[in-house]
Amino acid sequence: MHIVRPDSFYPQHSCFTADGTLWVAGTAGKDRNRAEEDHNILRAYSHEGKLKFSLLPRSSFAAVSRDPIESPHPAVDGRTLSALAANDKVVVFLAAAFQEIVRVSIDGKVLLRTPTEFPSFDFITGFAVGPDGRALISTQTTEFAFHRFDPSSGWTKVYSHPMRDRSLPKAIAAIEGDQMLVKLEEDRFRWMSRLP
Repeated sequence: MHIVRPDSFYPQHSCFTADGTLWVAGTAGKDRNRAEEDHNILRAYSHEGKLKFSLLPRSSFAAVSRDPIESPHPAVDGRTLSALAANDKVVVFLAAAFQEIVRVSIDGKVLLRTPTEFPSFDFITGFAVGPDGRALISTQTTEFAFHRFDPSSGWTKVYSHPMRDRSLPKAIAAIEGDQMLVKLEEDRFRWMSRLP
């Protein structure tokens, strides 16, 4: 086990890929929530703790988010989720308040970077990447729902149920093969068949 202590870089989100690489999205500078100097938001560290890649300059995102008080930086969460998730081939970074989604190969190449207009919903509760590299989010409004992202068509609702039904999934946590890990309650998770 290696401890990674990046100088003046404050990880906000992290995930591992199958090769043991630690991927982090974060801020740099003196103030971890409102970093002003330009820096790369996404970093990857080897299992030995060595920096492998650094990409996605802060200056390449919009100067201000749609919620500048709660989400002043692409990697900083406010009411809208910023998230990082991976499968065996890609890492996906979602900067919801900046309305952008980025897919990166595990060897550090940007494969897709596109604006994304979110459906009308109140709260993003989870984020995962399917085996095909497409992102899935779970949301909560008057219902719990899962939405899949396709670059050509945007977000499509693939599952929903009323909030009053507490025995059904409320958030997506991970996808592994043909199963997905979903959150049922605060500390209760279950594996279930993946959505179509």
